[in-house]
Amino acid sequence: MRGALTLRIVAAVVPVLTSIATVDAAPRPAVLETATRADWRAANLDGTGCYWSPRRGGPIVFVAAGDKAMTKVDGRVVILRPRRDAREMFPYTHDAWRSGEKTIMTTDKTAIIRRHTEAVAQMLVGSRTMKPGAAILAGEMGGAEGRLRIGAIAHSSGNDLIYLDFADGETGYQLTGIMLCAVRDGICHLQTECRLYLSRNGSRAIILPQPGIRKAYRLAPGELIQLANQPADRDEGIARAEARLARLVARGATFADRASIRMRPLAA
Repeated sequence: MRGALTLRIVAAVVPVLTSIATVDAAPRPAVLETATRADWRAANLDGTGCYWSPRRGGPIVFVAAGDKAMTKVDGRVVILRPRRDAREMFPYTHDAWRSGEKTIMTTDKTAIIRRHTEAVAQMLVGSRTMKPGAAILAGEMGGAEGRLRIGAIAHSSGNDLIYLDFADGETGYQLTGIMLCAVRDGICHLQTECRLYLSRNGSRAIILPQPGIRKAYRLAPGELIQLANQPADRDEGIARAEARLARLVARGATFADRASIRMRPLAA
């Protein structure tokens, strides 16, 4: 039976994840402090809206509803309004806020994850039609607990999994790691800290585990295929793959017509 490769966007929070970068006129990044419920109420923002925390279950540092938002910097509550060029992102917030010389940019993490996931799928699969048995998942791993959840998904689904891990970095929200997970004879095999590799004349990428591991992997219809050795030009091939990925993400790779894309919380 032929079918589409499954691409699953696995997020720690749904429906939309946001990251916030605050820059003042220096420019110098400003530290967003914890805002209490009393702060929200003082700003008339205690109710329906968007609340942002730098980590799951962490303190709330930014609140927005309609055309008003608040945060706390240097112990002082800062009220923000949509910047003149701001775009609406979803019902209760915008992508750019301003108060005096301070600007807060709101980034749609789900869109970033999706663009990268489709680009990676394009690199690994090309124009091939996949069979059931393989899936690409993407989201925020969440450490050892996240790895256990991915292993459980591999066991329950029977799929070989490629997991794309995302996190906030110095240059923004980005792809930070690749993990492979495959169940063979009831045993779940994991490969962490993997990299994409592209040969000089190759149209499809392969996946390389850590340098001390000799093997490599290719995504074939319905499964991950183990290759005997890693290429000799590992570093150069990784650089080529990173450049190809950046180009695909920038222009937008269209893979949805050959994949089933589902979005759900990691905890579900």
